Amino acid sequence: MRPEDYRDFAASKSTYRPKGYGMSPGLLRARRQFFMPNLITGTAIATFVIGVWAYSISAVKQDTFDDVDEQAKAFNSQNSNAPTQTSSSSNPSSSPKS
Repeated sequence: MRPEDYRDFAASKSTYRPKGYGMSPGLLRARRQFFMPNLITGTAIATFVIGVWAYSISAVKQDTFDDVDEQAKAFNSQNSNAPTQTSSSSNPSSSPKS
């Protein structure tokens, strides 16, 4: 094989991620083309999330919750009219045996 077919050891050790937390110039160049599409996508997602949150908050603020008291009174009146069961009649195993 020819010497130019072999890769230099120092060049093979250099990668997109140098030692430490920084980014190499090669990685910065490779990521540059994706910056605007990622920014547009992130902005669209954030706008959608904030819109859903704002709509939900405004929908809840419009409700006065007046019907909750009426529903609670109707529920309580239905339960008070129902026959109550004693613990001995609801559980036949607890009744005394002769």
